[in-house]
Amino acid sequence: MRADYKANYDRIAKDHVAHWRKTGENPFQRHEHVEALVASTLALSMAGGPSPVLGGDSARYAEDTRVALFRSTLDGLAFVQNGAAVLLPNGTTVEGFLRLQVHLVSRNVGMLDFDAANDRITEIATTLLRPGWSYSVVGRVTDGPGVTHLPEVVVLPETYAASSWSYPPLDGSGPDTVLSLFAWLSPRR
Repeated sequence: MRADYKANYDRIAKDHVAHWRKTGENPFQRHEHVEALVASTLALSMAGGPSPVLGGDSARYAEDTRVALFRSTLDGLAFVQNGAAVLLPNGTTVEGFLRLQVHLVSRNVGMLDFDAANDRITEIATTLLRPGWSYSVVGRVTDGPGVTHLPEVVVLPETYAASSWSYPPLDGSGPDTVLSLFAWLSPRR
């Protein structure tokens, strides 16, 4: 480090500390500004709208949470089809697994059990959400009812933020798959 740079830094630090000891305040950041920043951050984090779908920060939060969840990977992921365990490759994404689940359930390919894997995905989603928020992940085919619900029994509130993405069918035929994450403040305002 250059000597002149260090000397200037030391002088500024000394002046800064001396002011703080004398007044109890940061000379470069007045307490009123800090309070205003904290208040505005709280206001933005609790922002919502009167419409069923929340916008702004809530919508961005739902999108960020969906992306984080869907990009998460799991090892040892499996499901049961007609009594036989089907193991998926290590590193399978939540997104890929949910797409497969919607594809198979919507095509009635036999007896399917995704409960163990869905419980693991639900745990990940729960840890991703900020305290005070609730969520639901719904998978369906275009214009169809939800065939996958995580957690299983959730009733959407009147207002929520949503982030959805659609994907072409895994086998190239039939309707697209739609995966959605709904998030809302709980308890609701």
